[in-house]
Amino acid sequence: MSKRRETREQFKKQSEQASKSFEKGLTRFTRAISAGIDNLLFSKRWT
Repeated sequence: MSKRRETREQFKKQSEQASKSFEKGLTRFTRAISAGIDNLLFSKRWT
């Protein structure tokens, strides 16, 4: 019984870490996209 509970706690911890890293990656991704869009608009404006 305690073993099962242990694995559940471990799984919970792992999923929390995964969601945190996912959020971090998502923020980086959106930042890169918005930067790319800005660059596109900027280069279009000057050509």
